[in-house]
Amino acid sequence: MNIKQELKRKGMHQLALAIPIGYTYLPKTISLQILISIAVIVTIVDVGRFKLPWLREIFSRLFNAMLREHESRRFTGSTYLLWGSVLIIWLFPKDIVLLILYYLIISDSVAALIGKLFGKHKIFDKSVEGTAAFLVSASVIMLFFPGIPLIQRISAALSAAIIELLPIPVDDNFLIPVATCSFMMLF
Repeated sequence: MNIKQELKRKGMHQLALAIPIGYTYLPKTISLQILISIAVIVTIVDVGRFKLPWLREIFSRLFNAMLREHESRRFTGSTYLLWGSVLIIWLFPKDIVLLILYYLIISDSVAALIGKLFGKHKIFDKSVEGTAAFLVSASVIMLFFPGIPLIQRISAALSAAIIELLPIPVDDNFLIPVATCSFMMLF
């Protein structure tokens, strides 16, 4: 994927900021109702594109330039992000969920763009530069969450960056929020 395609993909990824922003102002039950409804629709489209040629054609025209190679055979990152968000909103305290969603949506995008532009030192299939950018942006985000103990904010940023870096076969849009929220609860 070239940088122009990556910018489009990460621009779409930023639309997910509606999740933590909405959850900031809406009660948990309403947030979950809205998010589950959207997740079901996106999942139906994701399944439908594999089964229905006409839907595959429309989907391809709109999104193929932004898809990772594996997403042509599996669910998109959007589907994983939505269901991961549903799960953490359902299970974890609001302040932790909001912090982790901002790490996922903003820091993951920063890491991908910096890694694509400047990544020269590879670890697995990611770059040291991208991981460093993830941590720098997460450090800025954590300043907006003073109600969470600093050690938790730092450990969450580190664990999210490590999860994003490792070649784990579960989509990081699901794994980062679920694993990082779980890890934070240990503190």
